[in-house]
Order: sequence, then structure tokens, then C-alpha cells
Amino acid sequence: MADKSFEFAKESEKMASDNVHYKKKMDEYVYYRQFLTAGKEKYSDYELEKSRAFNIRNKAFKNYDKLLVDFETNFIKNGGKVIWACNADEALESVVNILKENNLKNIVKSDNSVIDEINLYDILIDRGFNVEDLDINEYLLKLAADRTDLNLINYDNKTSADVSQILSKKFKKDFADDAPLLLEYVTDILKDKIYAADTIITGADFLVSDDGSVVITENEGNIIKAISRADVHIIIAGIDKVIPSCNDLNVLLPLSKIYDDAIDNCSSMISIINNNTDYGKKHKLYLILLDNGRSEVFAEEKQKTVLTCLHCGACQKVCPITNIISKSLYENSNYGPVGTVLIPLINKSEDYSHYCNLCTSCGQCEDVCPMNISFRELIFSNRLKFTKKESIFTKDGLLYYFISNRLKNRKNMEKGGYNMKNKELRMLLGKTWGVKREIPVFAENSFSQYWKKLNGLEK
Repeated sequence: MADKSFEFAKESEKMASDNVHYKKKMDEYVYYRQFLTAGKEKYSDYELEKSRAFNIRNKAFKNYDKLLVDFETNFIKNGGKVIWACNADEALESVVNILKENNLKNIVKSDNSVIDEINLYDILIDRGFNVEDLDINEYLLKLAADRTDLNLINYDNKTSADVSQILSKKFKKDFADDAPLLLEYVTDILKDKIYAADTIITGADFLVSDDGSVVITENEGNIIKAISRADVHIIIAGIDKVIPSCNDLNVLLPLSKIYDDAIDNCSSMISIINNNTDYGKKHKLYLILLDNGRSEVFAEEKQKTVLTCLHCGACQKVCPITNIISKSLYENSNYGPVGTVLIPLINKSEDYSHYCNLCTSCGQCEDVCPMNISFRELIFSNRLKFTKKESIFTKDGLLYYFISNRLKNRKNMEKGGYNMKNKELRMLLGKTWGVKREIPVFAENSFSQYWKKLNGLEK
């Protein structure tokens, strides 16, 4: 545990000291805040709509095993093939097997958290496949060899200079610092890659149980273009994506994009493959249902509510810790408050217990969450679990023992005097408190001692 937490703290400090990164993230934060109020104003009763959405997802979780079986049955009837994967390795092997069986080499993929979760891009590249991104931002990030979470294109002049530099370096020619022209150029590049692809790999926003449909949302139009042209479509989706009925989409889809600054979001519902058409005869549709620890989270009565997340991204963009340290330090595609809850739960190892401390309890994530997820309560619950597991002889264990033992009894609080208490605290906190912060100092007299002295109660 010490190695992982030490490395994480070291990298976090480095990122937090990067003033350029901090300035860009704060600009992005201010830019994003304008959409928060506007998003809520879309509803006459926002709180009621959030309650409806939570009830839909919670109901699905109570019957998720039955809903998944019904979805599989209907999806197969519609012409698709379902593959179950217990973990990331099984999902990756399934993808590779499909590509080899169909002699496929040129792949385009969407930007989706579950695809990042299994590290699909790097694995396929290592296996010799040609993989390209459909998402403009992801495409540019890979050109820049930059895995941080800075959105390089926001259709404003603040970041177009970054994009211009990336393209100039890659294609060895000058590009004007003009966001619309840069966007048009990158769009043309991606269009050529779509035409050359024989396979598209996407995630899914929702899996509709009652008719076997798959819902995919995008804001650039590249995914639906690629689906219409590729011979094989592979969908990778977590088992938490299942919902009972397409009627539920009336509530869930708008909420999932409630704070989105893109005005042209569109959702595609993939249902039936018509095998009587030329497209249907050559097109193959696969869906890989991924568990990867989700069923274990479902077993947690309290923490399973984090899986109701619609991945709107709001909590990640307002979280002060995520903004400072960047998503690249999270060892999971789920970063921010969602990752802070999920990563320790899924890995079930003390090596990941330091994630439980990535919360300032400011509550901004809860204020913006359209699913009413109680992030602070879930994070505190995780902290409690790991604290109980730790031995009292670890540094954290000794610190908690010292604090609880002192606070439980007034006489214990006064033992040793203020000098001894200051030494104990310095020894236990050490660098845990942070090398750039001063450890608090105990007063020479406690409030109790001062009160007795003031009122002549000293013996």
C-alpha cells in the first residue's frame, strides 16, 4: 500500500504545482459553471425529475439479473450476438477473437469510459491492429501524447493555439490559430479514417431490456457514420447499463446531458438488423457484457447507488481535487468522485485505500449530480471499512488511536501537557499533513484549564 499511495502523492504534488495546468483547469471550471444553472432551469421541477431517474435505476438494480437475461434474449432475436465477460481480460480476448475470426485490421473506436476501463486501445495496438479515435478531443490528445483531461477544443480562442501546435508538429506544416478551421481540418481527417475502417467499437449509454435495443449518444455524428459503413460493430457495455424499458429514456437521456455545452447531442437506438438487405447480410453486431467487479458493488446495499451514475461529467468538472490533480492519476476510467468511490470497492485492496482520502467534503459533486448520489456518505463509508481493516500499529492506526483515546476522556486530554501533545502530533502526522502546511499547535492551556482558572476552580 505504501508504494502506491506514495507514488500517487508524489505525482499529485507535481501536478498540483503545475501552474499552467491549474490555470487552464480553472478557466475550464469557470467556463463550465455557466451551464449548471441553465441546465437546472430546463425543468419546472428538477428535484422531482431527479427522484424519478433514481427510482428507475434503483428498480433496475433490484432486478438486474432478470433484466440482463431478458435483454440478451431480445438482442439475439434482433440479430446480434452476446458475449459475457467477467473481467477486463476476458473482454479483451473476446474483442481480439472477433477481429481475428473476421480478418479485421482497421478499427475506429468511440470515446467511452468502459473502453478505457479495459485499456482496449493500447492492447489492440500492441497486438498489431490499426486503431483510430472517432472523438476529436481523444484524437488530438493521442497526437499530443498527452493523457491529461484538458479539453483541447472548446470552440473558443483560448485553446485553439494548443491544437494548432499539435497539428503543426504532426503534419509538418503551419496551421492558423483559428478554431473553426482547425475543427474542419480534423473532421476531414476523421472522415477518411471512417471510410477506411472495417470495424467500429463503441460503448453504450443504456441497454433496453424489453426490446433488446442499445442506446448510444454522441455530439459529433462520427459514430453513426462509422456504424453505417463498418462490416462489424462491437459494443462493450457494463452490466450496470441495463434499464427496464425504452420509456425510461424520456427521463434518463435528457438528464445525462443536462449540463452539456454541446447543443447538437443526438442519440441512436440500435435495434433490429434486417438480414434481407445488403447491409444486413454483411454486417455483424456483437455485444460484450462486462462485469469487472460491478456485481460485487451491486451486493453493497449503500455503495451500489454509485452505479446509477449517468456519466454526465458534472461532478468531475466541479470537484476541486480532480481539477487540481487531473484524471490521468486515477487508475481507472472512472475518475473524480465516482472513481473515488468505485476504485477501492472494485479492487478490494488496501493498495487503493488512499483513494478514500480524495474528498474535501465540499459537497459540490452532490449539488450538481442529477441522480442525487450521496458521494460524501459513500466515501466516508469506504474510509470506515479500510480504517477497520488497518492494524493499530500502522501510522494511520496510531494516529486514529491517539485522537480517539485523547478525546474519549477529559483526563487523557490533559496528560503530558501541551509540549507532549505537540510532539505526539508531529510524530504521527509527519508528511501526511503535507510538507507545505504547518502542523497545528496545541495551546499551552486547554479550554477546560483556562475556564477553571478564569472561574477560580483550580484545585
